[in-house]
Amino acid sequence: MYSSMILMTMIPLLSPIVITFINPDKTILYPHYVKLAIIYAFTASMLSMVMFIYTGQESMMSNWHWLTIQTIKLSLNFKMDFFSMMFTPVALFVTWSIVEFSMWYMNSDPNINQFLKYLLTFLITMLILITANNMLQLFIGWEGMGIMSFLLISWWYGRTDANTAALQAILYNRIGDVGFISAMAWFFLHSNSWDLQQMFMLNTYPNSFPLISLLLAATGKSAQFGLHPWLPSAMEGPTPVSALLHSSTMVVAGVFLIIRFHPLMENNSLTQTMILSLGAITTLFTAICALTQNDLKKIVAFSTSSQLGLMMVTIGINQPHLAFLHICTHAFFKAMLFLCAGSIIHSLNNEQDIRKMGSLFKTLPFTSSSLVVGSFALMGMPFLTGFYSKDLIIETANTSYTNAWALTTTLMATALTAMYSIRIIFFTMTGHPRFTTLASINENNPLMMNPISRLAVGSIFAGFLISNCVPPTSYPQVTMPFHLKLTALSVTILGLLVATELSLMTNNTELSTPLKTYYFSNMLGFYSTITHRFNPHSNLTTSQNIISTLLDLFWLEKSMPKMTTQTQMSISMASSTQKGLIKLYFLSFFIPPTLALVLII
Repeated sequence: MYSSMILMTMIPLLSPIVITFINPDKTILYPHYVKLAIIYAFTASMLSMVMFIYTGQESMMSNWHWLTIQTIKLSLNFKMDFFSMMFTPVALFVTWSIVEFSMWYMNSDPNINQFLKYLLTFLITMLILITANNMLQLFIGWEGMGIMSFLLISWWYGRTDANTAALQAILYNRIGDVGFISAMAWFFLHSNSWDLQQMFMLNTYPNSFPLISLLLAATGKSAQFGLHPWLPSAMEGPTPVSALLHSSTMVVAGVFLIIRFHPLMENNSLTQTMILSLGAITTLFTAICALTQNDLKKIVAFSTSSQLGLMMVTIGINQPHLAFLHICTHAFFKAMLFLCAGSIIHSLNNEQDIRKMGSLFKTLPFTSSSLVVGSFALMGMPFLTGFYSKDLIIETANTSYTNAWALTTTLMATALTAMYSIRIIFFTMTGHPRFTTLASINENNPLMMNPISRLAVGSIFAGFLISNCVPPTSYPQVTMPFHLKLTALSVTILGLLVATELSLMTNNTELSTPLKTYYFSNMLGFYSTITHRFNPHSNLTTSQNIISTLLDLFWLEKSMPKMTTQTQMSISMASSTQKGLIKLYFLSFFIPPTLALVLII
């Protein structure tokens, strides 16, 4: 039954891609085929999810033997457990909205069919990753997402920035892939299998090496601190790409990998501490970076990175189900924030600078309302989607045996989340319009309205629905004093009030030289400058110095040609007695008689 459900989900998604192989002619209706395929797949996955939840099953595996290489047996192994069954409908729902939005946003693009085919392939690779039960399939989905992200970010390949951003994404992910392949090699040597169940049974207390390798892989894919700069750069791609890749699918793959391997990590305190610390640093650092950015899409991108850090913190305190709940809820409002940003950018003639917007409440009421809903859901406003996961995460962190440093950092980042969210609302929607009067503002197209409205409904109700589906055994029922219960909310309100006050205070002041702290935030903590500029610059300077000192100075001046001439000249000057100094010659006549007198006396 379940196998047929999986096929019902996968076959509609594969059909538009197969069509392009059979009939490569550019059909005008191709975008509609893609949209319909995703709708069919979404309906099938919803049916299977409802069946899964109501029958109360734990997991189900479909196993097709593929090939045997010496001692290792490779099979196509699909695992239908709580994680894959819950996330598939969420991913399909979000992609359905994004594909429909793309039909409006990319309307004038001559290669829209190819663009949608890439998006669909990307979705399929994500589904391969979340349903995989062995490391080989995980790796296929992992690498598939990497290459599709490269193709989609560099979609407008005529722009240098887009090419650079795509290369940056693929190179940072390569570093992560080294970790993934190292973990695969370790498990192959020590478990002689890549099946998750066998690995978990044989290695109940495993070595830290494979776990740290997996953490490196997740750091690369989920843009954690150290390998984070590719995420804001990837905003050079079209907005639907940003919405799909960098909100709900690709960047959560790293967190999803850690959740899948959680049975190995829950007993390893070193890895747990590393995950917790890395997540805490990421969530604060990227929230600080988001504070002073002026590009609308980059602010939303940094907020994604900050939320990924929060998910890592959750896994670090041993709550993978909570992290997964946050992945599901985060997908709705983050995709909607990107689509709203795309709508605003499109209406203002591709203007992304929030300083050049303003008063969009009146001109784009629907987009503005959705943006406000999305921002509040991101902050963790009570009873919106984000609240059900974010509040629970902070409450659990408050009551768990974690280090106070990580908890404080996470709470600071939560306050900053409210700050940059209010900053977006303040600059884009309130005040006077600061854009050119020629901007043709229009939001009447149903291809743009429907996806955003669907995601807005998701951003309000999805958290409640999903959290009710999570079995009560999955995360702890916490008891705590009233002041701890209100910590998350009070920190968010504090950030919100401070940001509003600062915005109103500085709105009419004249510009002065910014503080050094502003540069730290605006220049992304100088991280990109140090890694991308400092190393090549120092290498080039060293090389130049070596060339000029060794080759020019040593060979030319100090040893061979110039040295020979200088030696000859000094010798000739020393040996030549004729200087034309007559007084000196007369004096020299007196030297021998004087010496003779001295000797005689």
